[in-house]
Amino acid sequence: MSYWIAEPYAEDDGEIGYTVIQNEKNPKAESRTLHDWKTDKDIYNSLLKEPDYRFWTKTNCTLPGRPDIEKDDQSLMNDTRDSIGRTVGFQDARYEGLAAQWVGCTYLREFCDFAPRNIIYAVTRSGKTRFLRVLSTLSYRGVMFVDPTGPVLYRSIERYHPTIFIDEYQNLNDEQRKNVNNVFYSGYEKGQVIPRCNEKNDVDLFEPFAFISVATKNQLYEDLQNRSILINMIEKKPNERKIDYELARKLRTRWMAQRFRALTGLIEVQPLLDKAWEISLKPIFLNKEIVLDDRASEIAAMLTFPGLICRQYEKCQDTLQLIAASQIKAGDELRETREANVFYAVHAQVKYEKNQTIDGSESADVSKISTRDIAEQYNIDSVIRGDLTEVDKEKGKGVNTKRVTGMLKVLGWDLKRGAHNRSYFVPSTFWQTFELNRKKFGDRGEDND
Repeated sequence: MSYWIAEPYAEDDGEIGYTVIQNEKNPKAESRTLHDWKTDKDIYNSLLKEPDYRFWTKTNCTLPGRPDIEKDDQSLMNDTRDSIGRTVGFQDARYEGLAAQWVGCTYLREFCDFAPRNIIYAVTRSGKTRFLRVLSTLSYRGVMFVDPTGPVLYRSIERYHPTIFIDEYQNLNDEQRKNVNNVFYSGYEKGQVIPRCNEKNDVDLFEPFAFISVATKNQLYEDLQNRSILINMIEKKPNERKIDYELARKLRTRWMAQRFRALTGLIEVQPLLDKAWEISLKPIFLNKEIVLDDRASEIAAMLTFPGLICRQYEKCQDTLQLIAASQIKAGDELRETREANVFYAVHAQVKYEKNQTIDGSESADVSKISTRDIAEQYNIDSVIRGDLTEVDKEKGKGVNTKRVTGMLKVLGWDLKRGAHNRSYFVPSTFWQTFELNRKKFGDRGEDND
């Protein structure tokens, strides 16, 4: 191929054109109609082999217009935020700015090492489908996927680099959900691949990196949540307006111009990326000082980056507060999982075992604590929480030792077989694993004591 990047656009009269960067090392963008590119036979023939833009558009008018690459478009982020706010209602208006920054990330995908996901929780008729539709009309190559299969997802991302939107995630069947989760999980960070054997028994390596938003009525797995922005939509916007597709096209045109400004060096990207990372690592003040964990910092840095391009530092602070609040919410939900409650059962046994100390001093002897002890403590805690009745516990209807043993292994503990065919903790590695889980789940609550 005789160029690095080519993006299709549509002139006002519908004629198709391409903005092309020929050389990655000395990037310069040039926009011409496809007809005018005929004067450069190599580029023209290559453009004819470009992926069919109809994959992410239905008619020519849905392509962006010819980008004005020379324009320093500082009002773009505000205009994108206002466009979202006119058609989507949030309990917290700051989500309008967060969504606008996420849209900006999709156009700057070459510079993003991580692709934050959106998980939109809502009951029926709360506006989640409308929000997905609005995002898809604004984002880079936005596509609403219905009934997705694994091969379609992998090949679509590899060939078209779309921004993916999936509605009613909870209605996907097990196989579809598995495929979506694979992309959701592995496509969050650049550099990962999904291997698949093709018909010739050769191995195809698919790069799943893509920006994704899903709407669902149910909770997603913790591993998916911690790569995501959690947005809980409470109710529809009163007297909501119809989506303005022509305005969305104009905004896409302006974002495409920003994309080429970044790719060609008209925007000095690296200092802004460095600044975004610096901001994401600083404490954030809510009702207390919050330091973002590694995953939340990655999300914060990526979302801050397009905000800095548009000189919207103040709005970046709003986004950082929302990410911190999302981290707290995810932590609260994490502490309600079965794995967390297994750890709290371990915490109780350590705390109440004779001669034990909670800080893991050398005098502590955890070798006497068996997985059966943990299972019994788990079921006692379940009664206290109201998840299990005392009668059912006595009938053996609580969690069994085998299942608890499996979860302890997942949490990282080494176990060994001991007397009476019971499994016990390995003391040499116990406290390191204990502290790692304590950092993740927090201390056992007093209401369980």
